[in-house]
Amino acid sequence: MASAKGLQSLIPQKRTEVKKSTKKEKAGKNRENIYLIDVEDIQPNPNQPRREFDQDALHELAASIAEHGVLLPIVARKIQKSTEKGSQVQFEIIAGERRWRAAKIAKLPRVPVIVRETRDERHNLVLSLIENVQRENLNAIERAVAFKRLLEEFELIHEEIAARVGKSREFVTNTLRLLGLPSVMQESISRGSISEGHARAILSLNTEKAQRILFSKIQKEKLSVRGAEEVARIFKARIRRAPVREGGSERGALEDQIKAKLGVRVRILKNGKRGSLSISFSDKEELDRILKILLS
Repeated sequence: MASAKGLQSLIPQKRTEVKKSTKKEKAGKNRENIYLIDVEDIQPNPNQPRREFDQDALHELAASIAEHGVLLPIVARKIQKSTEKGSQVQFEIIAGERRWRAAKIAKLPRVPVIVRETRDERHNLVLSLIENVQRENLNAIERAVAFKRLLEEFELIHEEIAARVGKSREFVTNTLRLLGLPSVMQESISRGSISEGHARAILSLNTEKAQRILFSKIQKEKLSVRGAEEVARIFKARIRRAPVREGGSERGALEDQIKAKLGVRVRILKNGKRGSLSISFSDKEELDRILKILLS
């Protein structure tokens, strides 16, 4: 494993001064220069999708950084910040806040940084969200919130988000569906109490009541993802076997209206929020007559 000293020997060490490395780049135009920048001249990004930092994991990373240095550079953009002493150059993190926090705990004076040029504030926000989704170990809810921002604030469609973060459209769509869960379940996903696989099993159920029952069973019985999927399958099978007729005068009135129109017996069945309409016919001629009425 490369040592911190080995990395620093390839990087200029002037305080916050953006200067080309003395080592020539031989890998082509797409290579980016790395600079050593004082940790105090770096600030977090207010649009960072990560909202929670596990303190134990952060201190473990700090211990590793203290021994080996920051091996994966932070990505930041240069900004001008007004202070009492005048304008000051600062660097706002695009990706790598967790590494920066750990480096501060490890008391490193400087960290390696790739400085990105951004065209405007909108471009910076999109770049920050995408970099964090691609490079950081976000939990599923943080990732879903980032996707939602790209969807709503920047009007990207699912296919465009998928292309930019290197995932499939289905992955983006399924991740966004997590935000449809009750808040208590979203919080459990964020904390790691239940996994994204558990959440998919819960989302396969159509009613919030059924979702809450399964969520409770997962927690109380510590079900595996496969166990949660099996319970969800049993729930759905029970619902299919026990359809409930929509009761009361409203159901009867609807059935009578349809019967008067078609001239055959009909039945309305309800299954949670869903349902079905059953139409009886005695032979093919009667079926053809009903179809003619429905399609006319």
